[in-house]
Amino acid sequence: MGGGGRAGGDGAPVNDGVRSWFDPVRHGWLWAIPWTPFLLFPLGGILASEAAAPLRWLSVAATVAFGVLFVVAFRDSEELDRGFGRAEVIVVAALCALAAVSIPVLGVSSLGFLPFLVSYAMFAVGLRAGLITGALALALSIVVPPLSGASGAGQWLFTLILLPVVVIGATTHIFESGAVQRRNLEERLAIAADRNRVARDIHDILGHGLTVIAVKSELAQTMVDLDPERARTEMREVHELARSALADVRDTVAELREPTVAASLDAARTMLSAAGIELGVHAEHVSPQHEPVFAWIVREAATNVVRHSRAGRCTVAVEPGHITIEDDGIGLGESRHGNGLRGIVERAREIGGSVDLAESPTGGARIEVTVP
Repeated sequence: MGGGGRAGGDGAPVNDGVRSWFDPVRHGWLWAIPWTPFLLFPLGGILASEAAAPLRWLSVAATVAFGVLFVVAFRDSEELDRGFGRAEVIVVAALCALAAVSIPVLGVSSLGFLPFLVSYAMFAVGLRAGLITGALALALSIVVPPLSGASGAGQWLFTLILLPVVVIGATTHIFESGAVQRRNLEERLAIAADRNRVARDIHDILGHGLTVIAVKSELAQTMVDLDPERARTEMREVHELARSALADVRDTVAELREPTVAASLDAARTMLSAAGIELGVHAEHVSPQHEPVFAWIVREAATNVVRHSRAGRCTVAVEPGHITIEDDGIGLGESRHGNGLRGIVERAREIGGSVDLAESPTGGARIEVTVP
């Protein structure tokens, strides 16, 4: 089922699509693949070496495995500045071990693997890890060549290769971190705007009603002796105004506790728009017993998209007994186990429904809720 088809035929804006394809977190493999041709240099050196054939072919296999692991490790990177976890330590250790296999064959030329390690640390682990790795790599590129007998311009070759890698990597990472912080700020602003709207609604309801009640109560008090009938009329009106204000407050609170699908879609549009995400909607009437749950699912799913998806477009399709939310982001990833999706599953189960989590046709996340 294609939520995008039901939501409308217009596609994501061109600038959002271009931005998403050049996102180093969302499409990490696109940033990794251009580096892999540089592995041809160590491969050429290995094949041209006079080392024993078994050692040469072992080094070739290790270099190919290094390239595959490098691309796969980037592809599985879903979060900027995630730090050194168990997976990152394993990847770095494996890359170092695979590179070390070629040292007996390549000698000092094995330093050619260092830019790959710096690039992985910078983009897949975090800026701090990248800078530390870059500093260590630069130190090795300065110290090792002279110790191995290199002299002249040749001893600075690997340093000159590493410097642009560190500088460009750090600059790109800083810009991307700024973009992430901007999106987080926009999300908080959208939430603040929603809170201000609720506060304004309550103020308008209570402020107007209580002001009129206060004026009429004072008038009735002054008219008790002068015009008892007028005083009774004013008090009856005060009573009606109080009942009306109380009903308005109850309606407002009920809307907050049991939001409608329409209100949740409006709130989702505001939140997603603030985060630079386009929303496509196809909404049909749903039964009253399903509407509160569907409304909460829409709101929670939209929040999940803003926080985790890195999407450029999101579509929501609401039908009787069925709701689908899709995005063109990075997929579910770690958010699959988060409180947001857990809450969606729990709310669907409350009304006997089921939730299907899958990849959308555009490579993002797809949440499909079905109720009887």
